[in-house]
Amino acid sequence: MKRETQQTTAFVLSFMRLLLVATAILPLLMAHSLFFPYISGKVFFLRFSVTLVAILFTFRFIQKPSFREEMREKLNRLLKDGLFLSVLAYFIIFVLTAIPAVNWYWAFYGSIERGEGVVGMLFFFGFFLFSVLLFRDKDWLLFFKIGLGVAIILFFDAMKQYLNGVNRPASYAGHPIYLGVYFLFVIFSSWIIYFSTERDDLFWRLCSVLIVPFCLVGILIAEARGAMVGIAAGSLATTVYLAIYGKDEKWKTFTLRQIACFLLVGLVLSGSLFLTTRENPFWQKIPGIDRLARISMKDSTTVSRLLTAKVAIRSVDPREGNIEKFFLGWGPENFLVAWNQYFDPEIFQHDSASLDRAHNKLLDVMVMNGIFGLLSYLAVWICAFKLTFSKGMPVPCQSALLFFGISYFVQNLFVFDSVVTYIPFFAYLSFLIFISSKDYPNVAKAK
Repeated sequence: MKRETQQTTAFVLSFMRLLLVATAILPLLMAHSLFFPYISGKVFFLRFSVTLVAILFTFRFIQKPSFREEMREKLNRLLKDGLFLSVLAYFIIFVLTAIPAVNWYWAFYGSIERGEGVVGMLFFFGFFLFSVLLFRDKDWLLFFKIGLGVAIILFFDAMKQYLNGVNRPASYAGHPIYLGVYFLFVIFSSWIIYFSTERDDLFWRLCSVLIVPFCLVGILIAEARGAMVGIAAGSLATTVYLAIYGKDEKWKTFTLRQIACFLLVGLVLSGSLFLTTRENPFWQKIPGIDRLARISMKDSTTVSRLLTAKVAIRSVDPREGNIEKFFLGWGPENFLVAWNQYFDPEIFQHDSASLDRAHNKLLDVMVMNGIFGLLSYLAVWICAFKLTFSKGMPVPCQSALLFFGISYFVQNLFVFDSVVTYIPFFAYLSFLIFISSKDYPNVAKAK
């Protein structure tokens, strides 16, 4: 009887972990029969998975004393973790700013196009919380490995669209921006897989290397400028870091410092060459790079984004009589309300679309959640980078976390989050807590 109980407990735990790991396939999911099929299918699957995990978790917590004690110990540790507390604070403030929202329904239930609001954020936070509590090293590796397979499918589908004449293919992600950000996450995943698998596991080490050029090409054909700028910033920060701290780590016969110095010179030279010759017709022939080369103060997209930024700032400016909005914002999913009220007609000369996002994450948070929301969001990043450089973490793992952290933060200064990008973001935060904890197995040392 006792053995059956242990087997049942093990099965339930494995099933909960499997449900969470399965969210790695989210970018591929669609619901053709629904409005916004590229969003709705993903949202429903995420909510189904997290809800089922929550139900099973609650039953095990109530019925199983050993499980309850284990979870209590983990929660006690988490409540001393700065990153976890900052994410919790951001979630609480997110919920509180929905109460005085202008459009209460959007704030709590979100729009069908985005699937966010308080309800949506509850499931993203649920994924974050349960993955922190339940995932082991092999669960994270499986999550990352599935991501590699998903990226291959997305790449070939996007390439098929591109060869058929589709401008800026999005594949199953639903938007080129989301596709670019997901490829960015897979580059990070490949890094973790390479340094976390045994040296004789040639298949996964080779896959983790070969997936990178696929992701880079995918970002280029999607013309995801935010992801391109993010990669440039992340690569520069990581090579500088490795050039300083990579002297004791080796790859083949070279130290990471030597490799980083070589790459740093290449990055500086190539970046300088591009900036000084970006108007050359050569760059206009390279997908993605051509769009990057056109960025200027005369570019319609750039001008419309700057005008939208001014609208966003005015909507929370206390001098405009918006002292309450300055502190608490307009409410989740209420950016469109603020944009309509402070709309600048000049925007229509450059972009005729109504915008429900500022295409800048910091401005989005400021407008929708106020200064308290913005400070809590920035606290998440401050704690994340602080945790990245915690003592004892291997340099290869630190460099991977630094690369994704910088890349994601920078690209989000030009775009916004969605269900496709929220899961990589919260997975990154959850994995960072996991890998930095001395009480948890260290994936990067699993040789």
